[in-house]
Formats: sequence, C-alpha cells, structure tokens
Amino acid sequence: MGKIENALYFVETWLHRISQLSIVLMMVGMNILPISRYIFRKPMSWTYDVVEMYLMVIVVFFSMSYLMAQKKHVNMDLIMNKLPPKWYKIVAGINYLLPFLLFLFISLESTKVVIESVVMGYVTSASIAVPLYTVLIIVPIGVIVLTVRLLFEFLRLFTSTEPERKG
Repeated sequence: MGKIENALYFVETWLHRISQLSIVLMMVGMNILPISRYIFRKPMSWTYDVVEMYLMVIVVFFSMSYLMAQKKHVNMDLIMNKLPPKWYKIVAGINYLLPFLLFLFISLESTKVVIESVVMGYVTSASIAVPLYTVLIIVPIGVIVLTVRLLFEFLRLFTSTEPERKG
C-alpha cells in the first residue's frame, strides 16, 4: 500500500493547500465587497456568490481527508485510550467502517448529481450564472478522497503490528 498511500497523501496535501488558499480568498473577497460598495460606489456583489458557492465548499470538502490523515478529527481519545487493545481495535474499526460506508454512499450519490447537472445543462441561479457542475464537483472530489483515506485507515488498523493509539 506504500505507493498508493503516498499518492493519496499527495492528493490530500494539494487539496488541503487549495482549501487554505480558499480561506485567504474568502477573506479578500469579503473585504472587497464593502470596499467596492462604500469607496468606489460600485458594489461587486459577485464576490459573495463566489465565497458562498465555491470557497466555503472547498474549505470543508477539500480539507476532510487531509485532517483524517493527520488524525485531527474529533475523537474520543479519553475513552478510547482506556479500552483494552482488543476492544480498542473493534471500536476503532467501527469508527472507520461506518463513516466509510456513509461517505461511499455520499460519493456515489454526489457523483450522480454532478453527471445529471452536466447532462441537463443546469446553471446556477446566482448573480454569476455558471454551469452548476462546477460547484457540485467539489463535493465528490473531497468525499471520494476521504472515502479512500477511511478505507486505508481501516485496513491499517487490522494489518499493522504497531498500535494506533494517540496520547
């Protein structure tokens, strides 16, 4: 799994960097709006749409897998670390398997929605009318990468000889 996992980590890192850049662009975009309105008397209302439709979604969905790889997600460490090794693996396995199944379903369904929006030619109803799939594609990209990460973590839990525990 070494080369595949390295490739996955490379993708996760770049998606996370895009997410970080999106936070900066959100800050710039939300500051451009009042400046353009009150100083230049020409409001750039499209900045709110870009922040809301693209950047916020990118921040959430492009960060999830990287955060999982870094073990930065919310976890019950206090309880988990008190479990005996056998029970720890069982509970941790469930903690990887259930989200894996959920995000696998979300991956499939969100991909169907993207394909439908391409086929039907849907456009956004915001002030900037762009093809809807350009917004929707963000979700399956992030969720598919997270699904693969969850699968790797689940497999690592039961194939690795070293313990996974934190703290």
